[in-house]
Amino acid sequence: LYCETHEKRRAFTEEQKASTQREINTPGNQKTFVKQLNLFDEENELDDTDESEKTNSLMYNIIKSDLLGSNQLIETEKVKQELNKFLQNEWKNIALGRTITFDRGMIIPSKELKNGEICVPWMDEGEKVLNFRSPFLNSNGLCISINKHVEDRLAPDGKALKGIIVVNDEDHKRIRARLEANEIAPAETESERQARDFDGDCIGVEVASKYPNFTAEAEYRNQVENAYAPTIKLSKQSFYDPTTGEQPPFEEIAIHMSDRISVGIINNQVTALEALESEIEVLNTYGTLEQKSEYLDQVSSHYQSLFEQEHYDKPKPIRAEYKPYMQQFVTLAENPNRTSEIIQQAMDENRQMYRKLIEEGCYQNQIAVDLFKSAKKPEMDLVRENQRYLYRDVNYIKDKKSKTVYLNQGITPKGYSPVELLINQTNKYFQESQLESRPIVQFQDLFKGV
Repeated sequence: LYCETHEKRRAFTEEQKASTQREINTPGNQKTFVKQLNLFDEENELDDTDESEKTNSLMYNIIKSDLLGSNQLIETEKVKQELNKFLQNEWKNIALGRTITFDRGMIIPSKELKNGEICVPWMDEGEKVLNFRSPFLNSNGLCISINKHVEDRLAPDGKALKGIIVVNDEDHKRIRARLEANEIAPAETESERQARDFDGDCIGVEVASKYPNFTAEAEYRNQVENAYAPTIKLSKQSFYDPTTGEQPPFEEIAIHMSDRISVGIINNQVTALEALESEIEVLNTYGTLEQKSEYLDQVSSHYQSLFEQEHYDKPKPIRAEYKPYMQQFVTLAENPNRTSEIIQQAMDENRQMYRKLIEEGCYQNQIAVDLFKSAKKPEMDLVRENQRYLYRDVNYIKDKKSKTVYLNQGITPKGYSPVELLINQTNKYFQESQLESRPIVQFQDLFKGV
């Protein structure tokens, strides 16, 4: 697997180099590419990259040769360390659900396509196609479109354009114009759901039949009654002071634009909230009465501690938008006659609150990603306040970044969200597949006379 992955990566790199060379050799492109390459060489230190590539190639050659020969060197400590690093990444991908892969292509618009249609040239006509633009924060961004081949996939010479996916850019006005009287226009077009800009954006695509369960969930979540509220995208706010008409110092604008921390904080919070919302779905579907009851106890205890904090010397009030959900949850959880219906009502109440928090997080994220072109800032005080309402830490979001995770031990899951269940299963196999190296003295015969 190590060798196969290395060979695929090398083949892809060579293909990219060949494609770039063809572009450079195209008349009229030489000067532009030479200028870009000169700037790249000046602004980037290539030595470390070259050394890393040389090291990777050396280890690949050692491992590949040993597999074709004695099968001895793969048990040395040096090779074991290299394979462990490779396996660490593989285990992480399995644990976090990253083994679901999509093809990618740059999107171009077409008036031949309607909302709900897409043109992926290498897929069959009429296929259902899962498609999304990364990163997407909630399931609204995952579309299921019907593949339709259109002429816009072809170059002027009639040959198929490579590396492109043709999408619709139909707006609400055009949709309403073609709908029948009894049809309802969608709350958001596919372009709005994926915030398509057509300025080099890429989307991921895959035939829906490849992942039937994933597709079924996407279709369920895309139904009007199950979808999240559309994320409002505000107009860009000018940096000029509206009262004086003056521009703030350039340094202030530069600092404002360079903020990339806010996006990460908001993204992590939305990911955690989606995990907690999904946990409720898992418990509702597969949980025992005991597990559900334990969940109510944990969440109720957390909300009661928040109520107590409102009466501290320095009170921490709960936001009015979310306090009623918490109060209703605690009331239901404290009912001495905790029936299945009561538990279901409490979970539904909590799920609704999480959805509101997710929608607010997506709104704040939309502001944060536009910091480099808009003066408006996300309300980070509200984001930090909302973090208090999570009844537990979704630890895998932070732990997955550890340099040691899945070298010696896996991530420790703390709940029942889908990723945590996947982590729990992965850990069982991880513990059974640790690599071991042989004592170096056992290789002395290989080096006689050296």
